[in-house]
Amino acid sequence: MAEFLAAELQKSQLEIDRLVRNMGVLFETMSEMVFLIGNDCVIEDMNRSAIRAFGDYRARLCHEALHGGNGLCLTCPVKLIAAGEENEGQAEAKLDGMNVECSYVPYHGYKGDRLVMVVMRNLREAATPQGEPGRRCEADELVGKSKQVRDLCKMIRLVAPSDMTVLISGEPGTGKELVADLIHRHSRRADKPFLKFNGVAVSESLCAGDLFDDGKGTLFSGAATPGKGGGELVRGATIFLNEMGDISPKMQACLFRVLRDGKVTLGGDPWPMEANVRIIAATSKDLALEVEEGRFRQDLYQRLNMINLHLPPLRKRKEDILSLVTHFIEKYRKAFGKEVDHISESAVDRLLQHSWPGNIRELEDVIQRAVLLARNNIITEKELIFN
Repeated sequence: MAEFLAAELQKSQLEIDRLVRNMGVLFETMSEMVFLIGNDCVIEDMNRSAIRAFGDYRARLCHEALHGGNGLCLTCPVKLIAAGEENEGQAEAKLDGMNVECSYVPYHGYKGDRLVMVVMRNLREAATPQGEPGRRCEADELVGKSKQVRDLCKMIRLVAPSDMTVLISGEPGTGKELVADLIHRHSRRADKPFLKFNGVAVSESLCAGDLFDDGKGTLFSGAATPGKGGGELVRGATIFLNEMGDISPKMQACLFRVLRDGKVTLGGDPWPMEANVRIIAATSKDLALEVEEGRFRQDLYQRLNMINLHLPPLRKRKEDILSLVTHFIEKYRKAFGKEVDHISESAVDRLLQHSWPGNIRELEDVIQRAVLLARNNIITEKELIFN
């Protein structure tokens, strides 16, 4: 009996240690600035974001960092929550030139000690810039709060209004097509055609002119104009070329000429025509390496790589996993007419531990399946099936 209890105790301790490690990962990778403060108003711990913003204030009194004052505040929410007089609090302040929003909540430490967690957001970074109509990058379009997502959102706002060629790189499943779609929707060409081609499916015989003419007038007015071949290009179209690393050498040569000259020669037409289009390309390959090894044209790579947006794999921004999980649960509970609105802690732990080789696409598949299989309003570890 003693051996059984000892084994069970060891299993429980291992489970506690695992949960503590997972919480530690979340704490350190949160983009918000987080402080853990004891009931004596001493800062017990800070995450990386907080240390980057303020410096290391650990083992110092909280008012030095949070209030910017020299003495304790009589109505300090940290002190009130630590004393059990309030359950939570929220306030806005200006610290070190930053306008921040602070949330205060009780937090029980590993040893059962009562702490207060203070979560700060930089309101300037969190606010959506007030730019031209159509240039805003809405929160429900790019899901996540990590620095990578915020930086990507800023870049989309910067590059979308221009006509510059954009190269989107990243592993399969990281959301390259979504980013291309956002660039188009927030561009001046948003009301023009958005045409998608996959390099894997493009045949050796196809050349750049075929990208602009499907023989059905999709990209043409259909009116024959003397000296301009069989028709006139619809102005302002955007062409998305996915998996650029897989297109044939012949297509590479044709596309390079279009990007260099700004004109295209259509099949059967002797006259080159203005290619008034914007090119957005994407690749899951390292095109610089492909160039080095002779599989991709260097001149084409230089033309495509005017603006490079790299999408990091999900394993390198795990702080976004819970936001994505919430987003996909909401999406598929509506699609399937399910009551699912919760996910168990053990299921969350399992999701955070997974390496996600298939990135966001794999996570969406897992949550879609879990919502469908859930028998009540909560997703448990049993419903998580990984490919």
